[in-house]
Amino acid sequence: MKERFLTASAVMLIITRGGSDGEEILLQKRCGTGYRDGFYDLAVAGHVEKDEPLSAAMIREAKEEIGIELTPDELKFVCLIHKRSGGEVYFNSYFKLKALSGTPKIMEKEKCAALEWHPICRLPENIVEDRPLAVECYLSGDSFKEYGW
Repeated sequence: MKERFLTASAVMLIITRGGSDGEEILLQKRCGTGYRDGFYDLAVAGHVEKDEPLSAAMIREAKEEIGIELTPDELKFVCLIHKRSGGEVYFNSYFKLKALSGTPKIMEKEKCAALEWHPICRLPENIVEDRPLAVECYLSGDSFKEYGW
């Protein structure tokens, strides 16, 4: 019998609001993680743990990283990106927060140098490489992309 392909999984949360120049997206600036430190990432991004549903991972990560409590009903699935970067392969699942209640704050200061709103149509140049593709999926309604193959 063939060995099954095992792939790491991660979840990311797209949080937006209306701004004076249009829609804005909440981004974190990574630090102290060993992965893309100094780069911007979506406000919440983290690994799915063993035997954890995607929605539960998203809810857990939102509380751990920005201190907001969510329910599954507050999440809308956006897209899945099958990503290959270097020697690593991931299934990245992206969700949109339907409506933000509460104030996001940095909960893991050792991993996050900043939490900032940016115009969604002008993402920073130093952003984790597949995140603009996820934002494009959110804006266009596409639900699946492949990156780095």
